[in-house]
Amino acid sequence: VKGPKTVDVPASALQDHPDCLFIIDKEAASLL
Repeated sequence: VKGPKTVDVPASALQDHPDCLFIIDKEAASLL
């Protein structure tokens, strides 16, 4: 998740979490 934190993208709040790991497959990642 890139960009500023916003209510439009609830997962953006996880950017500041010290112990967060995103695991996504290649197909999903290609849509980011």
